[in-house]
Amino acid sequence: MGVDYESMEYENLALKYVDGILEVRLHTNDGPFVFSGPAHRDLPQLWEKLAWDLDVRVVIITGTGDVFCEEIDPTTFGDLGARNLWVRTHAEARRLIISQLECDVPMIAAINGPASIHAEIPLMCDIILAADDSVFQDQHLIGGGVVPGDGAHVIWPYLLGPARGRYFLMTQQRLDAQQALAMGLVNEVMPRDQLSDRAWFIARKLLALPPTSLRYTRQLNAQPMLQEFQARLQGGLYIEEASAFARMAEAGEGKPRRHEHMTRTVLD
Repeated sequence: MGVDYESMEYENLALKYVDGILEVRLHTNDGPFVFSGPAHRDLPQLWEKLAWDLDVRVVIITGTGDVFCEEIDPTTFGDLGARNLWVRTHAEARRLIISQLECDVPMIAAINGPASIHAEIPLMCDIILAADDSVFQDQHLIGGGVVPGDGAHVIWPYLLGPARGRYFLMTQQRLDAQQALAMGLVNEVMPRDQLSDRAWFIARKLLALPPTSLRYTRQLNAQPMLQEFQARLQGGLYIEEASAFARMAEAGEGKPRRHEHMTRTVLD
């Protein structure tokens, strides 16, 4: 291995490398992952590093405990009213998506529980496994009160189809693991205690395939989704940011924040 990934220090990423397979485990203090400013910065940097590393042939993305990601901590993003910080966050938001899709390393998602914050991260993988208690939702409107313009507006209509995608976003619909399987969002559903072993089993099977052809297949798989994001992500980010400023103005608050603390909500 040319790069010692396990020695790298990321606040929210635990890396495990074994014989060409790199597991990326999202966590917060080694517990369930709460999306943060450091993760917003570090994930794109990791994907860009992996894109150049031919020793890493398969990536597994998973979370910690019984939740993939249901919360976001806005305090970790800094004061978005400060000079240039919003510009940097905008750039990070774009790279968070684009760099993952431009990374030619095949990716397996092992979704270990509810995913309602940045669920596009596992859903942009080539093979998607889910624990049987996983739930999918988008929390922009109900949690932060902002437009779902940082990629949610692209991924959900792309995967669910336009009509179901619009309904999903507007109603804050919650899809359980079996619904996600039936709709084609995930490939396999299983008990959580079987999830990691299954992901590693599939990863080892992929290692038996020609490495160059495997990377190019990932490239072909990602290309249609990448084109959708390249066409629509930038405009969505601007609209989301405008909605955040408008929401702050309506509330009489002075400085915009990325999101308020997001918690699980159901709209019946």
